[in-house]
Amino acid sequence: MSDIVLQVEQVTKSFGGVTALDSVSFEVRQGEVLAIIGPNGAGKTTLFNMVSRVFPVSSGRISFRGRDITRAAPHAIARAGIARTFQNLQVFSQMTVLENVLVGCHTTGRAGFWSAALRLPAARTEEAALRKRALEMLAVVGLTDRAHEQAAVLSVGQQRMLELARALAMAPDIVLLDEPAAGLNTRETAALSEMVVRVRNDFGVTVGLIEHDMSLVMGISDRVVVLEYGSKIAEGAPSEVQQNPKVIAAYLGEDEGP
Repeated sequence: MSDIVLQVEQVTKSFGGVTALDSVSFEVRQGEVLAIIGPNGAGKTTLFNMVSRVFPVSSGRISFRGRDITRAAPHAIARAGIARTFQNLQVFSQMTVLENVLVGCHTTGRAGFWSAALRLPAARTEEAALRKRALEMLAVVGLTDRAHEQAAVLSVGQQRMLELARALAMAPDIVLLDEPAAGLNTRETAALSEMVVRVRNDFGVTVGLIEHDMSLVMGISDRVVVLEYGSKIAEGAPSEVQQNPKVIAAYLGEDEGP
């Protein structure tokens, strides 16, 4: 079996007359942490939005484990094994912490509407299993003692961890993290870094990461893809990307020279 989990081929996204992404191609391999970086407005979140089908693709192809998902429905993307978090926190603030994670668990449920509504034995058994999994994921991110509190009372750092727990509850093959360190302090960022590595190493989940914190990116990424103005300008190991003149120019505005 190929070790390519996600393949993006010549993907373009246009909004009216504005091209947000222009013929971007890259692969995400099994068991790696791939970071996607670039200045604000480079098209990073737009890219994740197309993979998860928040936005339709204007042209190009996206494949997951060799299967074309370019036009798959968003719920089919989730069921296939692609989970994500969002740059702007998307927790259900009026639900409990546990209920938030259960939302992720239910994407893996198989009980039908009537089975659940009538509380048939199979549905009750599945519900108990999903609740157990949700609690296990809360334990992973250190939120067990907050399970029955409303998500709204959590700190930003805790809500980031809650989003990660909800994504992991979907039992994904790959999780796409959109700026997970946004709003975090130094201690919380260090904890996040350790958690991302644990997600990969202990759970076998491949990670796609959009992040502006370069210390975090360079510390945990296996490979880095760099976008600028919607185009890919570099790809490689963190050490290679750091020394790439185009990347330096994109971030620092320096002249690349002749």
